[in-house]
Amino acid sequence: MAPYEEGASGAERAAETFSYPLVAGDAQASDGGTSSIGVRSSDGSSREGGEAGGSRGHLRRMTAALVDILDQMSNSVTQQPSSSPATVDKGRGGGKGAEQEEVVPAHHVHRLTNTLVDILRHVAAAPQQQQHQQESRYHMRQLSHGGEIRPDLEGAREEASGLLGSQDDKLSVTSGASRMTGTTSATESSLHATLLHSAYAREEYTGDVVRPFYVDPLAPWSPASEVASADEIGDAEKKDGEEQQQQQEKQQIEEEWPIPHRLAKQRRVNWLGLFAFLAFLGAFLFYIYARIAYTLGLGGLLWYGALMLTVEILGGIAVIPYALCLTVRVVNNKPPPIDDKGLNASQLPYHIRVIIPCYKEPLDVISKTVMAALYASIPAGCKRTVYLLDDGKDIEKKKWMHSLNLHNVVYISGRKRKKGEINGKSANINNAMSLIYPASAGVDIPLTEVICLFDADQCPNADFFLKTVPLLDGGQDVAMTFYNLNPDGDIFNHANVHFWDYTQPGYDALGLISCTGTNFLLRSRAFQQAGWFPEWTLTEDFALGIELKKLNWQCRYVDEYLAIGEAPEDVRNCFQQRSRWSKGHFQVFMSKHNPVLSRQLSWLMRWMYGSVILSYFSAFLATPLLLLVPMITVWMGSFPIVINFWAAVSITTYYGATIMVMYYTRTLSHLKSMWFASCANSILWFAFLKAMYRATLGKYIAGAITFKVTAKGLQSLKDSAIRDVWVSLLFVLAMISTLILGLVHWSRGNTETPLIISLVYMIYNLVPQCLLLQYAVWRKRPYFNWICKVAALISTVCAIGGIILIWVLYPKSYNYQDTLSSVVGFFDTQRVGYLPANSAVSWRGNSFTQEQATPVYLAASLDNSTMLNGLGLGGVGDPSDPVGGTFGLGGSSFAGRRLMQNPFASPEADPFASAASANPFGGGSSGGGAPAPPADPFSSSSGSGSDPFTPSTFGAGGAQFVPTSSDPFAPAASDPFASAATAFVPPTPIGDPWDLAGGWMSGMKGGNIKMTTPIAFTTLLLSWSLMAFPQGFAKAGVMDRTLDSIRWGSDYLTKVHRGTGDNSSLLVTRVGDVDTEMMLWYRPEESSTVRDGYAINLETGASDLGGSVAAALAASSVVFQSLNDTAYAKQLLDKSLEVYDFAKAKYGKFGEGDLNSTLLYNSSTMYDDLAWAAGWLYKATKKDNYLGDMYDYYVKHLQEEADIADFKFAFDWDNVFWPLNLLMAQETGKGTFHKQTELFLRNWICAGNAANYTSKGRAYNPMSGSNGATVNAAFMALMYADMVEASSASSAHVYKCWGLSQVRYMLGDAGHSLVVGVGKDPPKRTQDRAAGCPDPPQVCNRVTGLLSPDPDTHKLSGALIYGTGRSDSFEDVRSHDSNWVGVENNAGFAGAVAGAAELPSGLWEQCLQKYGIFRTNPVCGTFLTI
Repeated sequence: MAPYEEGASGAERAAETFSYPLVAGDAQASDGGTSSIGVRSSDGSSREGGEAGGSRGHLRRMTAALVDILDQMSNSVTQQPSSSPATVDKGRGGGKGAEQEEVVPAHHVHRLTNTLVDILRHVAAAPQQQQHQQESRYHMRQLSHGGEIRPDLEGAREEASGLLGSQDDKLSVTSGASRMTGTTSATESSLHATLLHSAYAREEYTGDVVRPFYVDPLAPWSPASEVASADEIGDAEKKDGEEQQQQQEKQQIEEEWPIPHRLAKQRRVNWLGLFAFLAFLGAFLFYIYARIAYTLGLGGLLWYGALMLTVEILGGIAVIPYALCLTVRVVNNKPPPIDDKGLNASQLPYHIRVIIPCYKEPLDVISKTVMAALYASIPAGCKRTVYLLDDGKDIEKKKWMHSLNLHNVVYISGRKRKKGEINGKSANINNAMSLIYPASAGVDIPLTEVICLFDADQCPNADFFLKTVPLLDGGQDVAMTFYNLNPDGDIFNHANVHFWDYTQPGYDALGLISCTGTNFLLRSRAFQQAGWFPEWTLTEDFALGIELKKLNWQCRYVDEYLAIGEAPEDVRNCFQQRSRWSKGHFQVFMSKHNPVLSRQLSWLMRWMYGSVILSYFSAFLATPLLLLVPMITVWMGSFPIVINFWAAVSITTYYGATIMVMYYTRTLSHLKSMWFASCANSILWFAFLKAMYRATLGKYIAGAITFKVTAKGLQSLKDSAIRDVWVSLLFVLAMISTLILGLVHWSRGNTETPLIISLVYMIYNLVPQCLLLQYAVWRKRPYFNWICKVAALISTVCAIGGIILIWVLYPKSYNYQDTLSSVVGFFDTQRVGYLPANSAVSWRGNSFTQEQATPVYLAASLDNSTMLNGLGLGGVGDPSDPVGGTFGLGGSSFAGRRLMQNPFASPEADPFASAASANPFGGGSSGGGAPAPPADPFSSSSGSGSDPFTPSTFGAGGAQFVPTSSDPFAPAASDPFASAATAFVPPTPIGDPWDLAGGWMSGMKGGNIKMTTPIAFTTLLLSWSLMAFPQGFAKAGVMDRTLDSIRWGSDYLTKVHRGTGDNSSLLVTRVGDVDTEMMLWYRPEESSTVRDGYAINLETGASDLGGSVAAALAASSVVFQSLNDTAYAKQLLDKSLEVYDFAKAKYGKFGEGDLNSTLLYNSSTMYDDLAWAAGWLYKATKKDNYLGDMYDYYVKHLQEEADIADFKFAFDWDNVFWPLNLLMAQETGKGTFHKQTELFLRNWICAGNAANYTSKGRAYNPMSGSNGATVNAAFMALMYADMVEASSASSAHVYKCWGLSQVRYMLGDAGHSLVVGVGKDPPKRTQDRAAGCPDPPQVCNRVTGLLSPDPDTHKLSGALIYGTGRSDSFEDVRSHDSNWVGVENNAGFAGAVAGAAELPSGLWEQCLQKYGIFRTNPVCGTFLTI
């Protein structure tokens, strides 16, 4: 209890026991629960002896007698109504029968009592105070000369125990007498109740009277003369000599006991922490560079990526100071060792003033803290006073404090709150400081005055002061830690480990003062110079640390848990506490005290203090963004980072270094706490955001910020957590629903990298939010701890798995230039004739050189019923015909398109009908993936001579076999089909042989046959590609090779048409027999006979083929005209005009004149081909008559052919209406052509009846399912994107992205490439005779070629395989139709790849931003993909 002072109320004064402070250095046991006056020596004896003891007893008896006198006076009462608030019974007997109650005028009794007791106390206390001051001075001098004082702690504790054991009401003004006499009268009890009621019925509530430090008898430098009261010090009549004497005494003591430096900080580098710091710093800088240079190519979403990067940079900057804290530690933060009695000593006689502020905390919480502060041992020679600062004016707390009956326990209360007060705790403490250290005194505070602050719930350990106070000898300020009672019981307070065990030691080593607001010691002089606690912010401790650092005070940190407190566990209290902290930090940042702007701080300190505030900014900015990003990606497809190689490298490096820093621990047991600390931002970000609002705009809208005490004890149970977790609940519901839909979206083939990565990180984000909800609803400790471990495991797996997925799934960048070089090179592999000397294909040689003199037959005059004319085999009209299913001719498709009579109509006529095993060629279709057939009976090691179907066995016209001994079907009596009825009469060639050398093998299912239709189509698309994307070809370095291929095809096309001189002309449709070439497998270079050519008379109609040839020649002429090769361009254009004129003279389809060719190329329309030719002639000549022709044929096509062709939305050799619209849009700019082009692209891009997508993203047309048709559409999309770029950039972006997506699919985005020699896991077995046949001397036939499981002997680089239609699955089997290759399939692919080569790098990553569930674009509109 506080020493009795002038100005105290009567009730308060009467409650005094006149005992001196009970401290470790001057405590004395008390008999009967009372203390005696005097100071105990080191051996426990009283310095005054027996006489002094008698004097003390006499004074106590005098005091008791005076109280009795005052009690007698109280009987002089006046009569008042019974309702008076201050009444007593008349007389000691109780006044039975009194009609009116008599009252005591309370204020008179108070005044008289105060006066008399004050006089008596001064008289009784002065000699003892003088004696005590002399003893204190003696003790300090003795200590300075190496002496040691060992306080009688056991005696002090016994006395405290006796006092604490008393539970009676010590507020009774007669308590002292009662304890001595052992009796209490009814009148005394009544008077006690009356005075107590009267005292607290006053308008103002006050606590004990506080002695200023300079009149405190415990002050070691107080003068030996009588100690003056506070009023006397302030009295104008006080002698100047006394003031000078006090100043001299103070100066003398400070000179005799200067601040020692035996415990000055000693620092040591933590090499492992330094490595983590340097690794993080380097990774962070690299991450910023890589992100800016390589991952922001987001096009219109650049702002999104920049925002994300800015937030990441803020977070990284906030982490750097923490990483710096790991680099160095103080190694001598331990106090001097404790002696055998459990004590140690400080070099200065500190007076420790323990401050315990409280407001409305329960008494059971406060009492523990007060008692712990009293019982904790203090170093020898030091003093202690405990102050309870009750801002709640709680009578029960006051009664309890007084019940302790200790003179070194002071109860302070009754301050007046200021209007608009922000920080009640600071104001409460500052009020106490103004009483203990009044500014009006004009006396400097000595360095031995120390303030120790404990929050109401923080209980110091018994050795708290022993381990902290001695460290004051090495500096000027010490900060301590506190320990959560249940570190494993909640998800919030694990951050204490992160802060106290790793951050604070680093702060200590770096010199930063981090005042924690509780459990710290502070020199009172430093406290005063800092202006006491700041009252303008809620985080007075943080602001105080900044002010102390500005004044160059130093700090020491004890890296040990020395106090135990009630860290809040309930969700509401945790959020309220964290919100208060963040509000206070924002207040500091937004004020004139902003440490970043303070010139009194070094740049390092500015950065360190600023990073504390920055951590809150980065938390509420980054966390919601990181929670939203995965959901935005799933729904909208927008991802803020371009996922590429550099993203994978930088993310792995940076986040790996971040994990190294954030999970750096000195013990594995801390890993759990570190993980919880990392989850804190995900849980508390909304509290930080609200705090930011309240500290800025909110204070103008919602009013000033006020201090809210964290609830303690049972108070913490009253508030519901729903007001704090509702945001997390909304996020959890949104993320779970998005996760489910995202998984469905992904399962349907949307395997874009941002999607799957976002799904993984959505699970990662869900973990802390679900943990918070679980904690708020039900947290039975054993089960909840188990749940936390599972959550930590899931979170870790997702974090690591997400980084691995970035490496596994990031979009590979393809080298389109190299791809284009391979694609263009493929055309060289398909050449026929004499190859140029500089041919790039080393494994190809001259082939079919005899075609320089090719006999040409009129196709219409042939018996189209033969499959092998030499055998006289007819069509496969019967599906059961084993031949149709034997040679891999397309199965039922081949049989269905044969129209002629089957010579095997009866079983008797079929030599293979007797038994299936008798079939020398086995069974199974090439397209169906059937089991391999039996061995070819014609295969032997003797070479090709044993194969009756080698090219050398065919005669002129392909009509007969050359008789050999090995030919089982040689014309002889043994031939079962050799009869007049079936004998084959060869046709007569048309005129002289034609020079049909050159051109390309058609490939596909036609094998080595040379068809005019695909050659014309290929030549035209190569020409158009070069016109559309010249830079793409130039970048790939294949401009000359492409021109050479165009010339190669054009040269051949100039040979396929010949006038007959009678206003008619012939047009060659093919070189080679369809049936023979489809069936046979042989090396082109080994053909020693001339293959026959087949032509149709344009007079009978071949408008479709004629239009195709004319269009190709016109397109080629445009290319060479642009290169100033005028002569060659004119030659091509003249030939184009010639063919066009004949083609339009007689309408008809070439299949009607060459029915056999329809097995491979069956034309369905002709007016689109004529319009196609007219359009290209208009482009080449710019003559309006061709434009007029184009319009005419365009209309005729719509009128007569649209219903059977255009609905397919196909672009191939047979369907050129849609590319015609693009051509005319380029040439005329007419809206009709634009709309038709957009209609075509929309049907491909947006998926519908015309085109659909495989699960992995390839668009396919059910009517034209080849990969060639897909890349042709992609080629159109890329061309049209360039056209509309200026007018509609958004539409152009869609077209580019779609075209690029299809090219990338072919190169391997589906998991395997569909282009030989390019991309991931490309095909190795193609149906190309030249590449698939084994090298000589091995025989090449169907068994060693088509049916061989071995890879191609020669890599057919650049060949785009036919594809698997509507399936993503691909089985690399040569006999499957999916492995067809041909020039027509590669023609549009060259253009599409060239277009992709011209696109800016990083475009694909931008394109991936549009693959969400909810999509909207100017082409397809708004739609959902679920």
